[in-house]
Amino acid sequence: MLKYRGWLVFITMLLLAACSAEQTPTPDPLNVPQIKQLATVYISPTPNAEQMQATRFAMQPTPTTAPPTPIPSPTPYIGVFIGEVAPPDFSAFLTPDAALALQATANAIQCDVAIGEPYLLTWAGNLDISRRLGCPIQEAFGFVGRVQIFERGVMYQREETGEIWAITSGAGVGRYWYVETAPPIATTDISAPEGLRVPTGDFGGMWRGVEGIEEALGFAITPPQRIDLGLQRFEGGSFFFDQTSGQIFALTVDGDVYGPY
Repeated sequence: MLKYRGWLVFITMLLLAACSAEQTPTPDPLNVPQIKQLATVYISPTPNAEQMQATRFAMQPTPTTAPPTPIPSPTPYIGVFIGEVAPPDFSAFLTPDAALALQATANAIQCDVAIGEPYLLTWAGNLDISRRLGCPIQEAFGFVGRVQIFERGVMYQREETGEIWAITSGAGVGRYWYVETAPPIATTDISAPEGLRVPTGDFGGMWRGVEGIEEALGFAITPPQRIDLGLQRFEGGSFFFDQTSGQIFALTVDGDVYGPY
């Protein structure tokens, strides 16, 4: 029995020894780790000329090549380039009356005497009138007068001076007559048709005494009456203002009349 136990102990020790031998690795003499050394460049504290030149070359920056500039491709443009066309003529957008008014108003700025407010629009809006009358030679003024309406026109008198204007009515340019003093001619021997009147006094004297007026004006329709009048004299005529009716006449020095306006 003791002999049997001794064999078991022996076998057990052998098995343990075998296991310990398998777990212990055998060192490989060829597999030795290699220790790597970094190469170190020695820089002398007192470099010679060649070393200094080499160092300068090494420190110079590498030139960077700029990217090529892109060439713009032509882009279609919708519109008008500056300088390709003449500047627009804005006068084409003005009505004929407005264009004439602008031109005449520009001329009015050159006048030394101001054009009266009642006459400015007529003067500025009619190039023919502004051209024929020219600039004022005196300020506009008002006065008390008399008026008498006729079949084909009207007669005005300035009371303080006795001046008389006989003006025909009608479209376009008409005729007028002017006297400083009426001729002392009576009209009592003339009869007027029914409903009409024969002018008397100063109106009658001018109506009968100045050739052409009787035929141009015809007989009177109303009796004379007092009214407020206005006048401004120009280089080539006058503006005459009937303040009661609001009518304006442009009278030229050669006997033409424009209006009433």
